[in-house]
Amino acid sequence: MTLAKGVFGMGTVLVVGQEVIYDVDGGERAVMYDRIWGILDDVSPPGTHFKIPYMQYPIIYDVRSRPRTVNTQTGTKDLQTVNISLRILSYPMPDKLGNVGLEISKRVVG
Repeated sequence: MTLAKGVFGMGTVLVVGQEVIYDVDGGERAVMYDRIWGILDDVSPPGTHFKIPYMQYPIIYDVRSRPRTVNTQTGTKDLQTVNISLRILSYPMPDKLGNVGLEISKRVVG
């Protein structure tokens, strides 16, 4: 009976421990959403962080540069068509992520 209580207690500690911490990988940042206060201003750097279970949820953003290709057609003076392709490398500013919202790829480069 004592072994069963010990195993149950250990399992409870592990489940609660998993709900209290979250990880942010390299090249990512996290913004905390709180059910009472909304999106908090603090941006979490890579590493392991604490949260309040069932009240706070981390929103993970990828802040590495990503390419986007823009294709367009234009004409020259002698009426020939020219295809132009432009590759843009962009990334969000990590300290401004709380102001952008969830649709970062559509709002920043769209």
